[in-house]
Amino acid sequence: MLVASVASAKDREPQIRNVLLPWRPDRLARLVYVAGEVATVLHFEKEVDPAGTKMEGWEGRFEPLAVAGKVVVLVPILDLTPEDRLPLVVTLVTGRRFPSPSRRTRTPWIIR
Repeated sequence: MLVASVASAKDREPQIRNVLLPWRPDRLARLVYVAGEVATVLHFEKEVDPAGTKMEGWEGRFEPLAVAGKVVVLVPILDLTPEDRLPLVVTLVTGRRFPSPSRRTRTPWIIR
């Protein structure tokens, strides 16, 4: 299970939602919505491997990914357009990847 929360210096209330990630390779991963200048925290049940956790095309749009323990923090620099979709791969220290290698065409996306 993945727990996502959002925090901001703006006058917004933190929002917490649970997202159950599929363990079966034939299932699509969930979308994660983000907003500019708002931190989105992805919390996993197991420790995350920083070397195996990457987002494509983040340069100029996001702060560098922050990975610590069971947490991945995403911070968009600006609001993304509705068409923006950036693939994110998270690898746990156990070797488990989201998405799994067998789902190369079904990458989870970070979108606004």
